[in-house]
Amino acid sequence: MYTITDHTVQLLDNAEALSSIRPASERLFKILDLHDTLSDLIPLINDLFHSESSDFLRTRAINQIIPKLTDKANEIRLKFANDLDYETSPMVHASKHEKELGKVVVPDFGLVLELRKLIVEMVVTAYAPFLVHTKKVARLETYVKYSVEEIESAIQGFYDCR
Repeated sequence: MYTITDHTVQLLDNAEALSSIRPASERLFKILDLHDTLSDLIPLINDLFHSESSDFLRTRAINQIIPKLTDKANEIRLKFANDLDYETSPMVHASKHEKELGKVVVPDFGLVLELRKLIVEMVVTAYAPFLVHTKKVARLETYVKYSVEEIESAIQGFYDCR
């Protein structure tokens, strides 16, 4: 019985520690999983620890840790919703002056060069064999509008560095 008590205390300690961490959206599902697991274990905890001496385990799990996990999950959910609202707000884009139609603004010139090169390689590597394969298709001009060089040129002009 002492081994079970020790492991239960350890589980509750870990759950309580998780309920005290900095809110981050990537932790939401871990907290929800732990909340569900602990909620599912409450009947077992009640069955195993029915003496008055182990009443602290039931009380701690039901009255302290599960509500803390619930609060932390809600806190993360609200933070995520606020972050999402901030990111999609028109004021954010207007204030940053980085939203342009048909352009991607990258402030680091070196990064722009790397992105251009990488994307050109990826697209041209896939597009060139596609063109070779489609040369046998009737009315090719209906389906293929650009040459490899035109695609490469379009990608080169897609990035703007500020």
